[in-house]
Amino acid sequence: GEEEGLAAELAPPITNLSYAESQHQRALDLLRENQLDTAIEILSDVLEWRTRTYGEKGIECASTWHHYGVALFKQARITRGVMGEATQQGIRQLSQQIVSRTLNATDGGGDEEEEMAEEEDG
Repeated sequence: GEEEGLAAELAPPITNLSYAESQHQRALDLLRENQLDTAIEILSDVLEWRTRTYGEKGIECASTWHHYGVALFKQARITRGVMGEATQQGIRQLSQQIVSRTLNATDGGGDEEEEMAEEEDG
C-alpha cells in the first residue's frame, strides 16, 4: 500500500542518493515545525532505502537512525504525555539500549541473530 511509496520509488538506483538526502532535510524541517507524522513517514522511507543500500549498520544510516529516533521520541512524548516522567524515562532507556546495541553490533562484527539461530537448531 502507501507505506511502500517513497521506498519503492527510491529502491534500485543509487543515483537517488541526493533525493534521499533532500527528503531527509525536508523531514528535519518538518520535525522543527512539529509536523511529526509526516517527518516520521519520510524518515522511515529514507531509512528503509538507506539500509537497503548500505545495510542496517552502515555508517551512512547513522544520522537517519538518530533523527528517526528523535522524531519517535517527540511523538511518544506528545501522545503519552499524560503519563509524564515515567514514560519519558522509559523511552530514554529504550533509545539508549537501541544506541548501545547498534554500537555493539558495529564493533563486534558477528551477527547476534545468526548465533541465536544456531543455538536454536541445537
